[in-house]
Amino acid sequence: MKKTRRIFTFIMCTLLALTLFSVSAAAEGEDKQVYSQQFKNNTFYYTVDGGVATITNANASGYVVVPNTLGGYPVKKIGREAFEWQDGMTSLIIQNGIEEIGDYAFSFYNDEDWDADPPYTDLKEIFLPASVK
Repeated sequence: MKKTRRIFTFIMCTLLALTLFSVSAAAEGEDKQVYSQQFKNNTFYYTVDGGVATITNANASGYVVVPNTLGGYPVKKIGREAFEWQDGMTSLIIQNGIEEIGDYAFSFYNDEDWDADPPYTDLKEIFLPASVK
């Protein structure tokens, strides 16, 4: 009887520990879900952390306005390589409130002009707000 009780206690403690670990891990990754939103004919993909959105990727071309809110969250950062390969953009307007632009956020190489110098792009104008640090 004692042996059965010990085995049962061990199993219950193990299950409790695993449950607590999985709940903790789920709560940590909760804010890292990727969302998307259409904005002026372009699609922006973003994550939310601490009530602030970071643009992580985009499907953008032509006249592009980077919004200062997505899904009701203020956009404070354009992430690393967020607009990589978006070589069809002609104008880029970054709205006020965005404070940080990640490394290589705008890498404009395409497959045909990989070795081009300068990089291939249709981009003719960029407007940066004073809020960018």
